[in-house]
Amino acid sequence: MTSDVMDLGNGVYSINGRAAAVRGGVTGAIHVAYKDATKYCQSKNPATHAIILNSFSHDVYNASSASSWNQGTGYSHSNVSATGNADLVFKCGI
Repeated sequence: MTSDVMDLGNGVYSINGRAAAVRGGVTGAIHVAYKDATKYCQSKNPATHAIILNSFSHDVYNASSASSWNQGTGYSHSNVSATGNADLVFKCGI
């Protein structure tokens, strides 16, 4: 999933990508952001692709837990997963 492309001026653009852990986390976020940035460039000129000028990526950790206890028996479960976020600053070029 990506954000809309933001025009930063002077032919420079920004896009944010996100991907769940099962979709590759940070690596997946970078991939979808670059893919959509290239799509944006090709919508302007089919011969172009995204040229990355700067990038920032990080994981956002999500944690959950559940417990159930009943007459001496119990169950406890916890889960931690990382959603990847990537911000790309790019221009379109050949």
